[in-house]
Parts: sequence; structure tokens; C-alpha cells
Amino acid sequence: NEPRFVLAQAVSEELRLQSALKSGRRLSDISQDQFARLRANLQAAIALPAVHGEAALRLGRLELMLDRHAQALDRFNEAEPLLDELVLRYLVRLFRGEALAGLGRAGEAERAFRSALEVGPDVQSATLKLAGLLFVEGRRDDADAMVDHLIGLPAANWDPWWNYRNGDLRLLSQSLDALRLDCK
Repeated sequence: NEPRFVLAQAVSEELRLQSALKSGRRLSDISQDQFARLRANLQAAIALPAVHGEAALRLGRLELMLDRHAQALDRFNEAEPLLDELVLRYLVRLFRGEALAGLGRAGEAERAFRSALEVGPDVQSATLKLAGLLFVEGRRDDADAMVDHLIGLPAANWDPWWNYRNGDLRLLSQSLDALRLDCK
């Protein structure tokens, strides 16, 4: 079992779930079997060291979607030390912030969002999550300043959240380069 294929199977199941939600279905309308299949696929990927970190990140995201914030946080804490890719480190910190906010731990959530912004300064998703948190916490001036700063930037061209659903498509060019070398 090639680890990336095992993870790809889980990502495929995740895409089906996201498509169902995008079509207007509510979480409560989605079959528990679909969640169970996704969880089982991600658990299978977690068992493979080469993709353990990303699979734990994705399982944490599923837990977050299901409002299981403590379980999500456990998964994100498990995943982060295993993640070498900048994109995945950004996402785990972004999602950790969401989980902490869901647990009512605003100070820690703020630190997590700011940590994501250390990986990707001025990235839209973390900036807006942080601004939203600050606004809810009564720090409207800080939130407004963040949003004003974001609006004043040139058009964004990098936000890992935009491509999260694409799984490891982010690795396509490097995989093609390796394949070309192997074929020489």
C-alpha cells in the first residue's frame, strides 16, 4: 500500500462529504456511514508514517467540522510535529485556532492564528479568522485594523485554505519532475 494512495482514498471520501455540504445538505442530513468511512480511511492513513501527519490534520479537520473541538485539538497537536511542508504547518495552526476558539479559549486561539500568520504573513484565511475573534472579544479597533490592512494589500495569491480540498495535488509538479528523472 503506497501511503499517498491510502491518503488519497481518504481525501476522495472527504471531497464527497464536502460536495454534499456544498450542495446545501446539512451535517445532520449526511449518513453516519459516510463519516465512518472517512474516519476509517484517515485512521488507515495515520497508521502509515509517511502520511501520518497529514492524515491526523485531516482527521482533526473532520472532528472540527463535527464540533468535536477537544478531539480536533488532540489531532492537531499530534499532527504538527510531523509536518514539514509549509502549507500543512499553516493549516494545522489555522485549524488549531478554530478548535481553541470553539472551546472558548480565546487567548490561545489568538496565539494559534498569529502562529499561522508567522508561517504565512498576511494570508487571508488566518487574518480573517483572527480579526473575527478579536471582534467577538470586543477588540473592534484591532479587528478593523487587520481587515483594513488586508484590504490594502495587492491581490492575494497564496492561501493554503483555498487548496485544502485538493489534497496532495500541491505535490503534482514535484512528482512529475521525479517521474521525468526516473524515465531518463
